[in-house]
Amino acid sequence: MSVKTDMFLFQFIHGTQCEVKERIKNRIAITCNIVERENKNYLFGAERYTIKICKELVNLYDVHLFQQLDDNYGIDGLTIHSHTNNFFSKQMITETARRIYELKPNVIFCNAGTGNQALYWIVVSKMTKVPIIMFFHNEPKYIKNTMEIVQGLEFVYKQVHGNEQEFYGFVLEQSDKLGFLLDQYIPMEYKDKSYTFYNCIELPQNVDIYTKRNNILYVGRINTDVKRTQLLLDTVSDTNYHTDIVGYSYWDNGYLNMDDYKKYKNIYYHGYSNHVESFYKKANVLVIPSLYEGLPTVALEAFSYGVPVIGYKECKVMKDIIVNGYNGWLVDNDLKSCIDNAMNLDMVQIRENCIKESMKYDIKRIIKTIIQSIEDIE
Repeated sequence: MSVKTDMFLFQFIHGTQCEVKERIKNRIAITCNIVERENKNYLFGAERYTIKICKELVNLYDVHLFQQLDDNYGIDGLTIHSHTNNFFSKQMITETARRIYELKPNVIFCNAGTGNQALYWIVVSKMTKVPIIMFFHNEPKYIKNTMEIVQGLEFVYKQVHGNEQEFYGFVLEQSDKLGFLLDQYIPMEYKDKSYTFYNCIELPQNVDIYTKRNNILYVGRINTDVKRTQLLLDTVSDTNYHTDIVGYSYWDNGYLNMDDYKKYKNIYYHGYSNHVESFYKKANVLVIPSLYEGLPTVALEAFSYGVPVIGYKECKVMKDIIVNGYNGWLVDNDLKSCIDNAMNLDMVQIRENCIKESMKYDIKRIIKTIIQSIEDIE
């Protein structure tokens, strides 16, 4: 272990009396940094995933969810530990470790949407000696790039800031089990303790693949820096393609003002919706212009409704889930010609392919792997 990592461990762990000596076998702590936003209904992908698996796991375990909110999402049997924020201060980490110490779970299942979140909970795991399953909800590049310690720890910050690669390796090494969204994200040296937890969906029944559909669909956060929503909007602006935009645009990096597109009569902005299935049923194609994604749930949901996906080749995961002409299309800079082609095809066979592809993401299959990872903890 390097000198810098030794300093980090000393700062947080040395002399801390939080070791859990007797863990409660059937009790698990699930973590996710679910926070309140301007739109109180809006949840990021890692947060929605966490709620899905909590609904399933409460049938087998005593489940405790650590998050910022008080909400239990109507899940009977789920115990909430609120006001948990992954804020890097000695006081906050010690407080979280104390709560884990008192709970005495058999395992911590961390749904890490960022590198900071992964790093925070690996430290808590080491302080309490409670095993941890670290599930990364993004591709490794994103996790590394979001490992930045900046709040209140100037000494540690000066020693380790900017070395995300080292911290990522530290988390991989120190985690008892690892979970990744795709097989290709698993480092070979950690294959023996790793699992693939695809983003999971609930499969709809009796999908109509024969009735003609006329709409283009976008679902997700609306911004310019990562999701690049404007690439689709600028492509379809002032065309005859009915385009539904479903998602939440908020004041943050890459903010995109949807008011700029209200003048176009073919673009319909619906904001955030809890009933996206109604849009999938009308969509002929889903467009995901993102620069990068972990494993986009909206693509998997679209497949389950027989909706093919258009994605960009530079977004690595798109090449993993889209087979050109089979369940969607990959584009470079020719989005308009790709949309023109898709909107004029007979989609029956492609829709059937999409539904077939979606079956491997069924939550009933994914939850079995998650349960196996929990049961593998000694």
